[in-house]
Amino acid sequence: MKRVAIAVCVLAGVAHADEKLVPTAVAVSSTVDNANIKPDQLIDGKMTTAWNSVTGGQHEWVAVRVPVKAHVTAIKLTAGFTAIDKKLGDLFTENIRIKKVVVTRYGATLGEFPLDTNNRELQTLKVDGDGGDFKIYITETIPGSKKNWKEVSISELEVWGTPAPVDPAAPAVKPAPIIVKVGDLDADAMLTKAECKRALGPADNPIIDEKQIYVTDALTLCQRATQAKGDSHSLIAIGLADRRTKKLFTKLDDIDVNNGPSWAMQGEDTQDTDSGDVAIEMRPLTTTERVVVVTTTSGVSGPMTGDTNTRTQWYRASTKGLSKILEWTSSDMNGEESTRDICDPVPFTPGASIPKQIVFTCTHTTTDWHNENVSKQGSFDKARKERYKWNGSEYVKL
Repeated sequence: MKRVAIAVCVLAGVAHADEKLVPTAVAVSSTVDNANIKPDQLIDGKMTTAWNSVTGGQHEWVAVRVPVKAHVTAIKLTAGFTAIDKKLGDLFTENIRIKKVVVTRYGATLGEFPLDTNNRELQTLKVDGDGGDFKIYITETIPGSKKNWKEVSISELEVWGTPAPVDPAAPAVKPAPIIVKVGDLDADAMLTKAECKRALGPADNPIIDEKQIYVTDALTLCQRATQAKGDSHSLIAIGLADRRTKKLFTKLDDIDVNNGPSWAMQGEDTQDTDSGDVAIEMRPLTTTERVVVVTTTSGVSGPMTGDTNTRTQWYRASTKGLSKILEWTSSDMNGEESTRDICDPVPFTPGASIPKQIVFTCTHTTTDWHNENVSKQGSFDKARKERYKWNGSEYVKL
């Protein structure tokens, strides 16, 4: 399904006596290819309409920008499409429902919030703090009764708290309407699908997915996946393009993703299955610059194993192209003896300049399924800190 850039102006919700709706800018990760279902329906004040993501979409999110001098006490949203349609039936139970979300502010995690998938009303996420850029990541869902309905839906979203103070001496100005955008809070214009195709160059195999990510007013990240018929391997192409000239600055090496059988044990009725994924998002590095984050996950699952490797790379984007500044890996190796080595950057509040150091919290876990080595080592967790220092062009591990 194609993504469509739409900007709609509306202010949602009804205020209660003890709190107020806070004006926000809103963006959604994608939108379904249906002229009757628009992103603005996320905040139109009607529980009978809903935002729907692209069909089969993954890593879906909603972003809100709140004035920095405002104070946010809660974000409220529904767990799905709450309406009952006379012809189509109960859209809440028929569609995908949201079971869990993660909320961040400027890339720092504020919390993980479970949603009641049987509750059609607005559900409250307590996120007491100052204004800024928030993102609600949809991390867990449950399928609806209509197996072919593969869009994530939210009927309503509201941000509550204390609005930014108004200067009484300032002339009265009509409040700016909320603008719902697709792909990024700052996305006003994107390349067309044809322009991204030309920028990335000819594809050897059929294209199965295409995406764009807003980087700056001049730069767009083009992404596509190609796959030969009957092949479980797909190739992910990523390139940074100039929206003014429609030409490519940088194209990364294609990423090979396999989602199919890997090997079968001789004489056995079992086989292992490979799985992979590539996720791209923008993350604040300073108050004026964001980095392109490319996360590649590859794994294999079978009767005796369940291994996952994750590689995360940060790129700075400019008219000189994409420049990698940081890379780290995490692993989860499950077998008779299991080891996990998971690293996550410590959240930081972006400042005017590039952080001099990025700190990681890492945990190494070893588990022996059969407890054969308990007397020697057994199961244990070992935490450590890793630090990467900025050397003027990239982060290097200390």
